[in-house]
Amino acid sequence: MSERIPYWGTPTASLEWCEENYAMSPYICEFWNTLSSLYITAIGLVGLCLVLGPQRTGRAHALACISLSIVGIGSALFHGTLLYTFQLMDELPMIFVSLVFIYCSLDSPRNSKLMKKLMVPFLTLYGLITTLVMLINSSNAIWHQVAYAFLVFFLILRSAYISYKLSPMSSQTKAKFKYLFWAALITYGAGYLCWIVERKLCVDHYVIP
Repeated sequence: MSERIPYWGTPTASLEWCEENYAMSPYICEFWNTLSSLYITAIGLVGLCLVLGPQRTGRAHALACISLSIVGIGSALFHGTLLYTFQLMDELPMIFVSLVFIYCSLDSPRNSKLMKKLMVPFLTLYGLITTLVMLINSSNAIWHQVAYAFLVFFLILRSAYISYKLSPMSSQTKAKFKYLFWAALITYGAGYLCWIVERKLCVDHYVIP
């Protein structure tokens, strides 16, 4: 009997994960990774509803939530097909949403005129350079990982500064910021740890029980 041809063809992505391909559906390459990616989209949409509610927090926060939803859609397309085109739709939005998060964390009426003028062009340039390098060097995922890790590291430092050093802020508000900072840091760290464990236990695209 001839081997069944994958619905989306031979995977062209530079990365492949531990989940067995097409195990749950003949139309979805990595079913569970695809399903969990849609959870990211749902979180972004919930956030969008909150920032557009009675206590509006600004267009930048709405853009951040929309960008997060796009990350989830791109991730679902990537894991559902394992095609490099959709891999870019997963990885590039991760860079862009991080840049929007950084803008939100830095945006303040107390910023100097110079910072207000340079912030958006600098963040845009970072995104363009990262995009260009990823398109040129498509076979190597390291650049994306380094570029994304740098943005996450900056966000952690900036969030810590806002939570512990930024003033004036009431004690109740500061307590909320500290709680959210540690909740986000622990959740993100746990997710990263699970990702590392999965990669280490992965042999021939299967997870060792």
